[in-house]
Amino acid sequence: MPSRNATCFHVDTNYLIDCFRWKHGDTDERAKIASGVINEAIHHGKVRASVTVIGEFVDVVVRKRYSLDLLNDLADYIERGKLEVCYVEPQRAARYTDLSLKIRKEVRSEGVGSTDVFILAHMMTDMSGEGLLTFDDAILTSRGVQKVLKEHIQNRKRPRITDDPRRS
Repeated sequence: MPSRNATCFHVDTNYLIDCFRWKHGDTDERAKIASGVINEAIHHGKVRASVTVIGEFVDVVVRKRYSLDLLNDLADYIERGKLEVCYVEPQRAARYTDLSLKIRKEVRSEGVGSTDVFILAHMMTDMSGEGLLTFDDAILTSRGVQKVLKEHIQNRKRPRITDDPRRS
């Protein structure tokens, strides 16, 4: 993690799934990274997942026929306070909608999916979030996302989008 201060990272669906796959013996490098980063983030602050991520998580696990143990892991992390499920606060709903539209316009040709647009907008709307943890190359390399971050996140430290915040 970048510092010993409390951190708050939002997590993308693929990152969360890889973290739990590591827990069940997957030796993939991404699973190892996700598990290490998420556990460090829990130790030094908190990890948040939007309701969009939670819904997509269930969909991916069922559709790709992953072990249903991953759903139990998700429930366990939520129940034990290791993962905070976050919602768009009513006073931020207009901002969330505005950012969703701006992101969608900027990333239209970059391969960033509709669900990812909502996940990004939620992370950008959350004033306490340090950034988004993801392995999605379309998000990580998106010039449109960076443009929206630069132009529309000005009253606080700009969130980072990264696959490993331990590397700066």
